[in-house]
Amino acid sequence: MELNINDTLYHPCSLDILEFKITGIRQYEDHTVYEAKAAYNVGACGRVEVLLTTDKYNVIRFMGIEDSYNHEYEHGLEDFIEGTYYLDRLEARLAYNEQQRILAWSSMENKRRIYEESKAMYYKVEKVVAGIKADIELKKA
Repeated sequence: MELNINDTLYHPCSLDILEFKITGIRQYEDHTVYEAKAAYNVGACGRVEVLLTTDKYNVIRFMGIEDSYNHEYEHGLEDFIEGTYYLDRLEARLAYNEQQRILAWSSMENKRRIYEESKAMYYKVEKVVAGIKADIELKKA
């Protein structure tokens, strides 16, 4: 797969699908590195610049942050820049919605687990209360 200057790439993160444009190409003997810049600001970080490469399966992957980029906000950017990039917005939407489906399922399972634990605790306390009430009744009699 060959990318060109001004090609648009899409990166799904947990909040949205971010758009990047190829701004530079670095050719090496064994691989190519693409410089890409976010089309819009990424939070307080501005228009983030990243380095991308293609793997043996022609998947575009994050490699690093552009060397000239101010690394002040780097540690909060992982979700916004790391991972797979797509040439097709529809493929990026599919990946984004798959992420959302997994997050929703995980949240649902966590809430189910909390509910089951709370329900078990409720019945345990209910039995203790019933036992104490029975003891009080026996004491009165």
